[in-house]
Amino acid sequence: MNKRTMKKVLLVSLILLSSVCASAQTDVETLTFMPKVGINLADFTNEPNTDPRFGWVAGAEFGYQVAKRLNVSLGFLYSEQGTIDHVKYRGMDVKEEIKNNYINMPLVASVYVVKGLALKLGVQLGVNVKSDYEVSALGIGVTGHLNDLGVKINTLDLSFPIGLSYELKNFMIDARYNYGATKICDDNDYRNSVFQFTVGYKFVL
Repeated sequence: MNKRTMKKVLLVSLILLSSVCASAQTDVETLTFMPKVGINLADFTNEPNTDPRFGWVAGAEFGYQVAKRLNVSLGFLYSEQGTIDHVKYRGMDVKEEIKNNYINMPLVASVYVVKGLALKLGVQLGVNVKSDYEVSALGIGVTGHLNDLGVKINTLDLSFPIGLSYELKNFMIDARYNYGATKICDDNDYRNSVFQFTVGYKFVL
């Protein structure tokens, strides 16, 4: 390959690379749709003896590019939350798992500090759609509804998400912490505490 051919190949490669990079960026006043899926590491605050519960989170977010460095998004996510507790009962190790699932609607502002990297801060309203428990010991498990135990989970949950995201070629990796601002139920002061990690793909509408 001679020098002239090499220059042509290099020029074409740079043009293609520029077009890919440009398409990966969201223009101002652009509306986007992003399906996303990931995992939760959920627990209750004000309860030091519990362990986190792993769960799935999935849904989508609509975003609007307000300015070059500012994006605002509204999401609809199904989120598996709760906590796990290990207790001793008559010499047996007993595992108690609380399964609280929500439809969460985060309203988040993303501020891009450098290309692709954004700080995220917002407010999130959650609607409880499932509140179950599972107690297991010696390989035997019993499940049921928390309402049957007289535990009433509040329907609405308010939290504040804060985190980071990185975007590359329309793919977005998002890591955030959702701090619960309201009580899970009125009988105690437990609040949701959720670390959330997701991957999404952004479509321009």
